Amino acid sequence: MNKKDTIVREILGWKTYSKNSWYDVEKDSFVHESYFHPEKFMEHAMLIVKKLEMFGVDYRTNGVSEVYFDDAIGRGATLPEAITNAAYKLVKNYYAVAGK
Repeated sequence: MNKKDTIVREILGWKTYSKNSWYDVEKDSFVHESYFHPEKFMEHAMLIVKKLEMFGVDYRTNGVSEVYFDDAIGRGATLPEAITNAAYKLVKNYYAVAGK
């Protein structure tokens, strides 16, 4: 499972539909991986931020290349890339603590 797939499934709650697409249960729509690039587009990255804030996760930035989700830190060349990296690290940290 790659970084984007992990974020989509674990944070956004989308279900795997096929090798290259997911099903968004909340919006009752299919999303092809070629249309979702949170590491490139701020609008896509903000879907992750909004979902995590809904779960009570604290979001902060330090400039345009560093993001914090609670204690998970992500860095990137751009803010969307940093958001994606921090979100992935948050999921990895959760599974490390939960022992999954």
